[in-house]
Amino acid sequence: MQKSRIFGSLTLSKLFIVLCAIFTFSTNNASGATACTFVSSVCAGSVQVYNYAMNCATTTNVCYSGGDYTFQIRQCATCSSGYTLGTVSTTMAGCNNVSYKVCTRPDTGTSCTSDSNCTSISPTEAGWRIASDGYQYQYGKGTCNTSTKKCQYGYYFRCDVGYYKTNPLAAYPVSCIKQITNISTGEFSFVNCSGCSRCDEFTGDGDSSNAYYGTSAAGSTMASNCYIPADEEFSDTTGTWSFTDDCYNGLILN
Repeated sequence: MQKSRIFGSLTLSKLFIVLCAIFTFSTNNASGATACTFVSSVCAGSVQVYNYAMNCATTTNVCYSGGDYTFQIRQCATCSSGYTLGTVSTTMAGCNNVSYKVCTRPDTGTSCTSDSNCTSISPTEAGWRIASDGYQYQYGKGTCNTSTKKCQYGYYFRCDVGYYKTNPLAAYPVSCIKQITNISTGEFSFVNCSGCSRCDEFTGDGDSSNAYYGTSAAGSTMASNCYIPADEEFSDTTGTWSFTDDCYNGLILN
């Protein structure tokens, strides 16, 4: 069975063909994360793989389970010439204790007085990594270190899948602060991230068992980019039903 929902009245109409429905909204709280288990170097079977190995001379893998799903990360073991090995600590896929090795080059050696003097490495779609819940980062943004007057590579940030930029104006950027957690090993994490909100929750008939957060493409810049995917099934007292098309936040088709 397929249904429509009219925002405001919240009345369900039993129709044979429905193109879309609008979300009902609830709070924007992110789900809690848990300490996950480091399984081994390589996950067994078919799992989600994240390739975070860039600027590496050699690579290795780490596998985690116990969160939202089991996943494997391809990471750097040693770095290419001119790059330094460091460790990122982060929360991803429901795990709050994930860490992996990356290679960075903090100082390019070019003198500068402002960011405009520094060359950036253009971001690529394959280069994005998880910074924290709701946030992605990519290494390579050229910035001027005002203390050393030397160019260095910093980070680009954007909203992760299932999130959107809270304020789409350029004056309100998506950002995180890099925090060194272990100087001797180069371990760091991203903290105080801001600028992204989680897609709102569709609550079906108000029954929490039907709760489902909308999703979005990574890098989404507005709430209207969030949607309930077509064929995502919901159940209530009248049976099991779904939307016939992706249903975007704020959009209703008759």
